[in-house]
Amino acid sequence: MGIRLWLMATGSLACVVAAVASGCADRAVAPARLPKSVDVGSLRGRALPETPCRFARDLDHGSAGAGMVRVWLDCPETKDGGLVGFVQVNRVLSGYEPAEDSIRCHGDARSPTLHSCDTRHGMTIVNARATCPPERCNSEEEARRLMARVVELVATLPEQPCRLCPRYFSPQRRAELTKLFSGTGPKQLGTIEVEVDSRIRYVVVPRGGIRIMTGRPPQVLVEDAHHQGQADIARGTYRKVKVSSSGESWHLLIEPR
Repeated sequence: MGIRLWLMATGSLACVVAAVASGCADRAVAPARLPKSVDVGSLRGRALPETPCRFARDLDHGSAGAGMVRVWLDCPETKDGGLVGFVQVNRVLSGYEPAEDSIRCHGDARSPTLHSCDTRHGMTIVNARATCPPERCNSEEEARRLMARVVELVATLPEQPCRLCPRYFSPQRRAELTKLFSGTGPKQLGTIEVEVDSRIRYVVVPRGGIRIMTGRPPQVLVEDAHHQGQADIARGTYRKVKVSSSGESWHLLIEPR
């Protein structure tokens, strides 16, 4: 269903087109109704009432050590535009979030038809974005309308600690815990100390598989026929680490997760 048909079906088209007087009332966004922290896992795969949108089943943890978890809201795209958003919970605030219980909306100079709105209560953040030609609808109004529906749903969830939030690390500490390795063909990396539970990201150039294993005790850390990917690695000491690859060169990044 296109965004315009959806607007008509929900009775909001009259709010968008000023020439049509239907007396409909927009939902007001009420950030203070949000729980200060919430388990976003309960939103996975859930439909957003009165919209064609549904929350994704996968969770997004952002950059390494960010200490946040996010679930995206997916909506059908149309040639006229579309809707998207997310619900996010942080362990700590980064300083880039909107002020408590405020609504921050802005356009995008690179995409004049796009408008994005954010709101926050405690550690819970809701984002909503809309894009559509200005002659058909007002993208800021649509973003606010989508946000109001998301807030209404999230407000029904109990307040609880973010059990799915990964550990937070400051940028300086993240840099200290991050390790980078590169090479060609087989290469011995020796002993690698992984201080915290981490993630290995790897890429083989231009193509080829990769195998990473330890010699004491013998353990395969990564074995992948694809030229790029990632794998979790637990904290610990890994001795006699060896990398083998069928590509011309390879690159490894170990970073906290």
